[in-house]
Amino acid sequence: MWYTQHPPQCPHSKQLDCRSKLRQKVYLTDIAQHCTYGLTLHTTLKTFGRSSLTLLDHFETTRHSLHQLRVRSNRALTGNGWQRNPRYLPIFVPVIEGTVNTYDRNRTLHIHLAVGNLPERYTEKDLLGIYRGCWLSNRCAADDVKIARLWSGQENGWLNYFTKEERQGRTDSVDYHNTQIPQHILATLQAA
Repeated sequence: MWYTQHPPQCPHSKQLDCRSKLRQKVYLTDIAQHCTYGLTLHTTLKTFGRSSLTLLDHFETTRHSLHQLRVRSNRALTGNGWQRNPRYLPIFVPVIEGTVNTYDRNRTLHIHLAVGNLPERYTEKDLLGIYRGCWLSNRCAADDVKIARLWSGQENGWLNYFTKEERQGRTDSVDYHNTQIPQHILATLQAA
């Protein structure tokens, strides 16, 4: 559960919070090495002047839309390959942002998405078309989708941008409910 205000603190929570943020950053940095593209997807869900309850509802709507995007894009990219062979499963790491900004009239909830382990036959333009098409089939999707190739060594800069709300106190912006990482890639992370 996330809070628009700071959650109640226990005496050791700051130290625990720092350690968990560090572990999350290490984990995401390791995963980012396997990601080849970053996407930004916008919703139609406005945040200006919204109550915590409304933002929570928007957050859950966005999370549900991400689930649909993940399943649709897996199928569009690999057919049924991702179900038959776990090595074909694309990396999908979403971050939902916008809940800490209720003062900007034009702000909406939006998603930053790191993807990787994609079939090599697709160009950047193909991938934009696939993800855009899958995204726009959701009821809260705005037709504002951007894609950027992540070059080797650039992943950490993008990851820093990707997790900016975490530095503002929102530690649950990474949507682990919809994160997917193929087992063979997870095994390399655990071995390191």
